[in-house]
Amino acid sequence: MSKSLMGFLALLAVAVGAHAAPLVYEVHALPAVPVSDDEPNHVTGHAIDDAGRALISVTTDDYQFWNGELCRKDKCSRIPPKQQSARWFGLSSSGFMAGQILHGQRSQPALRNPDGSIRTLAWEGSASAVNKTGVVIGDEGNGRAYYFDTRLHRLPDLGGGSTAATDINDNGVIVGQSTLTNGKTHAFNFRDGTITDLGALEGGSWSSALAVNAHGVAVGYSNEAGKSHSVAVKFEGGAVVRLGSLGGGTSYANGINTLAVIVGSAAVSKSSSHAFLHDGTTMIDLNDAISPQDQAEWYLYSAEDVNDAGQILVSAQRRSDWKSVPVLLTPKP
Repeated sequence: MSKSLMGFLALLAVAVGAHAAPLVYEVHALPAVPVSDDEPNHVTGHAIDDAGRALISVTTDDYQFWNGELCRKDKCSRIPPKQQSARWFGLSSSGFMAGQILHGQRSQPALRNPDGSIRTLAWEGSASAVNKTGVVIGDEGNGRAYYFDTRLHRLPDLGGGSTAATDINDNGVIVGQSTLTNGKTHAFNFRDGTITDLGALEGGSWSSALAVNAHGVAVGYSNEAGKSHSVAVKFEGGAVVRLGSLGGGTSYANGINTLAVIVGSAAVSKSSSHAFLHDGTTMIDLNDAISPQDQAEWYLYSAEDVNDAGQILVSAQRRSDWKSVPVLLTPKP
């Protein structure tokens, strides 16, 4: 076990044992490199690895040109090819990246190897995630999902003809959502050649798995009986477990680490959502887990990913101008 993981485990134990003294995080705004000095830029955070490297996308105001960037707390660097519009969504512990190369209105799935070389795949669509061995997953843009190792493999569906893949772990377990014969959409996992329906909350008609950890525990969302909004859930051992709320209705679980710490976004009112961390027992508002000075500067609205050191990639807004900025939360020692 790494020292960073041991340290986070100790901090998490304190938080679980005494919710009156939650985790406190340092906030680091990721200094994205602008696509153009002449145009406003929009920045989106996607993933973080165990070394604390965050993967983000930067685009112009008209969304016509994209750059992928790899960031640490104090520096972001553009990911080649710099002269070609590209987005990168998935980052593995070994340095593989998954994304898409954009050609006007068309896009190609792309795999970036640890040595910097890029392989574009021969069909249209996007690649959403990749594991440490370079197995990449994604969608072809026609309701069909795939994984690619040395060749293309199309994923089966749950009977309704449509599948979307969202994440893959280092053991090759793939998760996402697929339609049933009755038209409902359910979360699935795919392992050892078999697709499994992960179900939904009792009486619910839809669910989706957005992330999976090393142990095969998946998180995402589902609706409940008679409800028209989604709530954050965990899929484990054949059960679908509701994760709670921050007082509002809608919530989504976006990421989970090896310790089963879960992050996501949850409504606090009809018009406002906050980033959350779920420690296995309680959903914690991350806006309450930063210093008063940082609370005055930042509004944290969605946690996108969490690594095994407990660092969290968060979508935030700077209160001075309400500009969206990805930030990195690091547990204070």
